[in-house]
Amino acid sequence: MQFIQTTTTAIPVPNRLPGIDPGGTMDGKIFPDDSGFENDEQAASHDCWLRAKVQASRDDPHPSLPHEDVMADMHALIESMRKNAYAD
Repeated sequence: MQFIQTTTTAIPVPNRLPGIDPGGTMDGKIFPDDSGFENDEQAASHDCWLRAKVQASRDDPHPSLPHEDVMADMHALIESMRKNAYAD
C-alpha cells in the first residue's frame, strides 16, 4: 500500500484500484455494477447535468481561487469548528 503525505496526515492509497490497469490508465468504469442510478436514462440525465455544470464553471468569467487559498480557509474553518465543539 502506498501513502499520500498531506500537511496533517498520511492517507493510505491501495496499490490497485478498480478500473485502473497496472499501466495507470482508466477504462472509465471504476464501479460499473453500482452506479447508483435505477436505469441508463437516469445515468445519462445525470451525466448531461454534470457536464453542463462543469462547462458553466469553465465559462465563468470570475477569477479562479488558488487551491492553496481554499485549503487554508477550509483548515481554518475546521479548526474553528473543532475548538467550538470542545468548548461546550
